[in-house]
Amino acid sequence: MKTLAQETSALCKFSGLVTEAAPDWTETDLKPYVEHLLEVFGPDRLIWGFDWPVCTLAASYDAWRAAAESLTANSSGVEKAAIFGGSAEAVYRLQGFGSDAASLTSGIAGSSPAMTVVGLLGGRA
Repeated sequence: MKTLAQETSALCKFSGLVTEAAPDWTETDLKPYVEHLLEVFGPDRLIWGFDWPVCTLAASYDAWRAAAESLTANSSGVEKAAIFGGSAEAVYRLQGFGSDAASLTSGIAGSSPAMTVVGLLGGRA
């Protein structure tokens, strides 16, 4: 993941962690992975997602959303806005679905006509 983040302009989908974790996962189990993603991609290159219906094998929408919000609690409001909507709005070129994605993503939108979105399926680079 680190190499991908450093050598490309790819974004990373912040999802799939609970289905790859042990059945009795806790936020503590997920924390090292989230910290790694935040460190190497930064909040402006993360896109939070809920892998419905697969995610429901390990957590409800509310449980995963609450865990993700808790795991990003130290991020600023602008960083959270990017993770939980702004980055997706920019990469998918959506308008009017949230905050000002253009300013949140520091020019990511339009940097490549075929922006790559990477899903993390567990593990660290």
